[in-house]
Amino acid sequence: MRGTYPQLGSVLFDGSGNLQSVHRVLVNGDVVSDLNTPLSDTDEADFLTAAGA
Repeated sequence: MRGTYPQLGSVLFDGSGNLQSVHRVLVNGDVVSDLNTPLSDTDEADFLTAAGA
């Protein structure tokens, strides 16, 4: 994903390359913690971001 959408890097990841804590990644509706989870062509990945008040 980083290679395909490099502009998202600074939004999703911190300076160390870790997913920022305000984001959650879901694959087919399930939260995943391992960002190296393999995906198939039919998998759906969603990104949820916490919104401040």
